Amino acid sequence: MPKRLLIIIDEMEVGGSQRNIVDMARNIDMSAFSVSLVFFRKASPYVDELRKAGVDVTHIPKRGRIDLPFFMKLCRFIRRNDFDIIHAFSFSGELWGWLANSLAGSARFVSTVHSVYEWYSPLQWVIKRWVTLGSAAVVANSQAGADYAAFRAGIRRSRIDVVQNGVMLPAPDGAGAAAAAPEDDETRLLFVGRLVEHKNLGCLLRAFEIVAGQAPATRLDIIGDGPLRKELETQSRQLGIDGNVHFHGERNDVAAFLARGSIFAMTSHREGLSNAVMEAMAAGLPVVASNVGGNPELVTHDHSGMLFPPDDHETLAAMLLELVNDADKRRRLGENARLAAQRFNDPRRMTAALERIYERCLLEPCAYVVRR
Repeated sequence: MPKRLLIIIDEMEVGGSQRNIVDMARNIDMSAFSVSLVFFRKASPYVDELRKAGVDVTHIPKRGRIDLPFFMKLCRFIRRNDFDIIHAFSFSGELWGWLANSLAGSARFVSTVHSVYEWYSPLQWVIKRWVTLGSAAVVANSQAGADYAAFRAGIRRSRIDVVQNGVMLPAPDGAGAAAAAPEDDETRLLFVGRLVEHKNLGCLLRAFEIVAGQAPATRLDIIGDGPLRKELETQSRQLGIDGNVHFHGERNDVAAFLARGSIFAMTSHREGLSNAVMEAMAAGLPVVASNVGGNPELVTHDHSGMLFPPDDHETLAAMLLELVNDADKRRRLGENARLAAQRFNDPRRMTAALERIYERCLLEPCAYVVRR
């Protein structure tokens, strides 16, 4: 019989972790694992995609930081279904999933590191250490995230497995051509992601004000949505660049934007291993990214893209202008990015690596193996 795998996550909004969950569910060996998912807040089209992939999706609403009825429902759900593996994503998913499994289940618990959690409070690190030491496995998607979590949680680095995100690589035909020769006279800068604080889109808009002042034919396409959209649109108008900046919202044709793009920008304050950066590189675009988290694991400065100090909009503008004005360099960095992307995991390899971790956990003699 397939082993019962439960994925727990707080929010199912459109984001990198949620995209990885969908990719895993589509590629997992259904003869070995039967997949269920529980989420607490914010449904999205990803929920429908998971159900179409055969995943049993359950929404258990959580209405506050401490919500006893929610917790009791989660405990009953875990007791009733008797899962073999629970893989938790997000801090809230880990905390409440681990507690519920401790009280009501006997599953092997897998916790996750999907960023460099520099914003965690001391109490959150105490909880993260507690959950991590009670996990049969810990999975990070970047070396930087794994190193930082091991240091702050006070656990051995060897306890953490690194499984790189999986992205679909485009067909090689014509890859990278758009970075050197857009369809029209405009040079197209591109951002793809959630419009949230840690993506630091304000830095990108300040940099683009400089770029547009010196290269008026340049445009900036922002793909994605989020709570900061109205604020960013207002900032764009105040900077006088709203004629060159286009907010497209959530799109299901991101590949078409990548094909028409010239340069990809990622300005995050913090980042794990960005799916958006990986997809841009796979499409043959040079990436200009903040030198944080897993970005330098993907982008080699002045080879497959450029790295700038976080929140330094003047340096970012200078790098963008260098690429805007030098089509040969765009072409060279874009081609190097495409070649580097061939080493990335695709969703099948990512899922196979996770399956091996789950199978290893099932061989543990007990549900909780505490190893410092």
